Amino acid sequence: MRTRLGIRWQLFSVVTPVAVVPILIIVIFTTIVMFRHLEDRSKDFYASVMQMLAGNIDYTYEQYGRTFTNAIRIPSVDRGLNAPPYQSQTEEREVSNMITGKHMIVNGERVTAEGLRKTFEEKIEGDLLVYELDRKSIADGTDYKVHRLSSSTTLLDLDEFYKTPMYQTLRSDNSVRLIAGSLSGDILRSPDGLPRTTMIYPYYREAPEKPEDTFTKFLLVELQPSFIKNFYGDVEHIQSGTLYILDRFDNLVSRNHPDYNDDYYDYDEQKGQYILGDNPANDPDEPMSFRDYKLLNTDINILQSQEVKEVTDKLNSNDFYTADYDEIYNKKIITYKGVRYLMTVDFCPKSEFKLVYFHPLAQVRKPVYFVIQITIYITLLLILLLTGITLFYSKRFTKPIAQLAHSAVAIARGEYGNKVDITKFSGEFFNLGASFNEMSRQIREYNVHMEDMVARRTAELERANNQMRKDLSMAQKIQEAIVPKKFPSVGQMQIFGYYKPMDNLGGDFYDVYKVDDENVAFVIIDVCGHGVAAALITTMAKVSFFNNTRPGMTTADIADSVNKEICNVIGENNTYFTAFLGIYNTKTHKMQYTNAGHTDTLILHSDKSITTLGCNSMFVGMIRGVTYQSDEVTLSVGDRIILYTDGIPETRNPDKEMFGMERFQTNLESYCGMGPEIMIHNIVGDVSDYRGHGEVYDDITILAVDIVQ
Repeated sequence: MRTRLGIRWQLFSVVTPVAVVPILIIVIFTTIVMFRHLEDRSKDFYASVMQMLAGNIDYTYEQYGRTFTNAIRIPSVDRGLNAPPYQSQTEEREVSNMITGKHMIVNGERVTAEGLRKTFEEKIEGDLLVYELDRKSIADGTDYKVHRLSSSTTLLDLDEFYKTPMYQTLRSDNSVRLIAGSLSGDILRSPDGLPRTTMIYPYYREAPEKPEDTFTKFLLVELQPSFIKNFYGDVEHIQSGTLYILDRFDNLVSRNHPDYNDDYYDYDEQKGQYILGDNPANDPDEPMSFRDYKLLNTDINILQSQEVKEVTDKLNSNDFYTADYDEIYNKKIITYKGVRYLMTVDFCPKSEFKLVYFHPLAQVRKPVYFVIQITIYITLLLILLLTGITLFYSKRFTKPIAQLAHSAVAIARGEYGNKVDITKFSGEFFNLGASFNEMSRQIREYNVHMEDMVARRTAELERANNQMRKDLSMAQKIQEAIVPKKFPSVGQMQIFGYYKPMDNLGGDFYDVYKVDDENVAFVIIDVCGHGVAAALITTMAKVSFFNNTRPGMTTADIADSVNKEICNVIGENNTYFTAFLGIYNTKTHKMQYTNAGHTDTLILHSDKSITTLGCNSMFVGMIRGVTYQSDEVTLSVGDRIILYTDGIPETRNPDKEMFGMERFQTNLESYCGMGPEIMIHNIVGDVSDYRGHGEVYDDITILAVDIVQ
């Protein structure tokens, strides 16, 4: 009885862990892998979104800067700002109208006279004030004069304004020609309680020559409260987290939570948290539940925590161009008030705005929680079931298992002829014993013929491996075949391209094809990722760009068609590519282009100066409904268009230092007088020498087009 009881418990203690532990290991391992995968994908995705938002903000900032510059060059504005001191209130009003422009009725229609009004009403979202600190106002009785387009515009308290970092920066550095941010203190406030975003443009009639030269007049725009929100308000991907936008002085410019207009649940300022109120905790029509809102960060003090400050302090114009990329874009997990967040940051190098985004980690892991719950329930059920079955049947298993174990030990000693006596076995044990005896026979036969079996299996594996190598080689040849080696003849141009993938199959591609007898298209793309998937996307992109290019279409129309086509094929699954598409007219020497998130295309002039064609649109193939933009540039004989992917400037040497755009442009200038083929071979050689024995991180792709005549 003791022997049978001991075997029963031994069986129980062996069967249960063997059955349960692998399940637990699989569950734990799968959960960890899924968590890490979701976190890594989320880090890359939100980094891309932040980069897109930063690019849009800087693009608008530059547009506004050009608007300011053009506005002060309006003749009436220039005359008004440089008019002699006022002699009367009438003269003061006339000069003010020259600067601001006034509405008049001409032939029964309301028109605006020359001045700032029309320009700013059409192109600027905000209220304009023009301050002349060196002119006294007779009408206002002040030591300064303020021109404004609307009488409802809030005037500054100049004594407080002079103390602000924005004003102090402009006064101390006359190289700063436009500054944007929030005025400190309570000088200007938006309806949501945040400081109102402003832009200040100092007026210099002539460019300052000495460091001590400063301004006495400036244009100030009080931007609409919704101005900054317009950049991120429609980006649904970031609504489940909190985005803070800071100016160069770390003053808060905007945030998306709490949002008293768009948030589904009410926010209690005193408690610093969302409240349920009369709303349901889980509204089926709302993407976020009340629990999701409770996870959102709404405490601005998070920006002052040590973990966050270590990152945001590095976001400035000095460190941005010198520090390592991974150090600047430090994506990390932080814990604040018991909640873990995925923090993603980015920097706007033009406006010097800082983007800091906190996404609750629970939101990232949310899709996995349901799977974990179901798995745990199934695991517990299996444990209970196995325990019951083991205890119930262990007594019946004792003797047959002991005999099988004895025979198994004999076989393990090499006694392959050993058999189990199954004359007293019944049911499944009879089948098990018969199977065991058959297994013993097969083992004996397998032992005799083992070498033949191993040889046959090795041959089969070798054939399969050879076939796989052939398939991969064929895919590589197909990709090499779609990269053009001969270029179409349109006008007088010299074209040469170079492409070397990082692996057997790469994710870069360039193409040159005729649109009609006068126009030729240049396109270069860089797919996110490498390998077979990236190679397939480059093939689809080649066909899509070629098929969607027709005479008369703009590059923006073509990019829009390609984006729709690629999204329809691969879906919005975070797989995308950057692209530069240019269409050059050989008669007018004008090139229309769309830069969809790609690296800057360079135009190398014969005098070795370089013009940069930067990004003006979002990348392709990830989000439907993106609006693309076409810009135009006029080329001259002797100009050389340089299209390339980021594999060149981001090549690293063994010390992990990047080749960089500065070194790349210097090489272009030094090879300016050479033909495109020689120049490209020299640049590729320089990049290879710089990398040395370092690891290859990306494809190397470059295309040069010379305008000969």
